[in-house]
Amino acid sequence: MPIRGKKRRFTDTNISNAPNCNGVYVLTKYGKTIYIGKGEGTGGVRSRIEAAKRDTRGRGKATSFQIERCKDPTEREKQLLEQYWKQYRKLPRYNDRIG
Repeated sequence: MPIRGKKRRFTDTNISNAPNCNGVYVLTKYGKTIYIGKGEGTGGVRSRIEAAKRDTRGRGKATSFQIERCKDPTEREKQLLEQYWKQYRKLPRYNDRIG
């Protein structure tokens, strides 16, 4: 099942308005998934997306993102990565492993 969240442009304003909740997020570049991640604890997904924005070599080049709130971000991230692997036989560009 794909991530359940509204697609937002990868801008400072949208990132600062992102919730600081537990959940998963997907970064895309021109519609193509480049990273699937999770955020939990203090700062939640917002802090992880803010960190991605500062990544000048890869994830920071995203053009949009989606967030899905969930109780178990680790398990949901694993599900999303496994689904991606089954569909494309590879991981998103900036993910290096499942789990």
